[in-house]
Formats: sequence, C-alpha cells, structure tokens
Amino acid sequence: MKAAFPSTPPTGDGTATAAELLDQAIAWAVRLGSGSADEKTHDECGAWRAAHPSHEQAWQQVQAVEDTFRQVPRMGEAGGALAHGALQAATRLRAQQGRRLFVEEFERTMEDEGLAALLAPTTLDVAPPLSGDHYAQRPILLSAVRPLSQTGGPVISIPAGTGDDGLPVGVQLAGRRGDEAALLQLAASL
Repeated sequence: MKAAFPSTPPTGDGTATAAELLDQAIAWAVRLGSGSADEKTHDECGAWRAAHPSHEQAWQQVQAVEDTFRQVPRMGEAGGALAHGALQAATRLRAQQGRRLFVEEFERTMEDEGLAALLAPTTLDVAPPLSGDHYAQRPILLSAVRPLSQTGGPVISIPAGTGDDGLPVGVQLAGRRGDEAALLQLAASL
C-alpha cells in the first residue's frame, strides 16, 4: 500500500504562489508531525526548505503559528477558552490538509494502478451480537470504514458471508469520484 502522502512535495523554482507555498509547508509539518516521519522524510523536508528562500519563509510562517499555539494558556487561565478555540481551529486545518493529501494519493493510486475500485473489509470483526455493547464496539466497527469514506468518492458495503459464530461480515468497495454507476455495477456482480 502506498503512503498517504506524496513521496516529495514539489520543490519548485520560486514561482509558486504564497498560498501554494504555505500549503506545501503545512504538508511538510503534517508529515513531520504524523509520528511516522523517518530520517529520510526529515532530510527531504530540509531539501525542500533549502531549494528556494521562499520555501524557508513559508516554513518559518507555519512554525511561528505552531509555536504560538504551543504557548497559549490552558483552559481556566485568562483567555484559555479563546486560545483553546484557536487551537482547535488549527488542529482542524491540519486534519483537512492531511485529508486532502490522503485523497490525492488515493486518486493517484487508483489512476496509476488502473483500478475501478478498491476492496477492503467493512469491519475488522464480525457484527456484534444484538445483546452486545454497541456503543463500546462502535469505534472498532467504524475504524475500517472511515478512511475510505474520506476519499470523496462512492463507497458501498456488501455482505460477504458469516463468521464462525454465524454473525455477518461484509466488504466495502471504494470507487473513483463521480463513478457511482461503475461501482454499483461491480458491487452487483459480487
């Protein structure tokens, strides 16, 4: 499976707009802050920053925003509620950036590999019994559905039999954006 982020954002020659450079700098910040960035990723970010003075300037702007949010008061302190709201907005912005990169990689993979759909389990386990604690099981049940639901394309879940205990299992098909008809046709053939 390919990574959720491009292997290297474009380095450019200084002709990118300020907004494009900020998007690239945010993408690097998301990658480095993801918890899975290795030494190569850090080196690639350094190379991107060194490629042009405008890259370093965009990087410094993103770092200044992050530094500001690291220094905001905690809840209960003066201004804490406002600072907390601003931090939530910054977190939401980073999540949206990460989602955009995920969608771009998903679409690129579908195109590069010539895929009409991607097949994945609907859940990581069989359906819970009716007498089970559905609220406690919900995060586990949705963990396989959420990623493909973020692609912006059609996703359909179809029955795929039962487990050893007779409870149902399913698979999901995720298709290309705007290609619902092909996905439904493929689902019907299974």
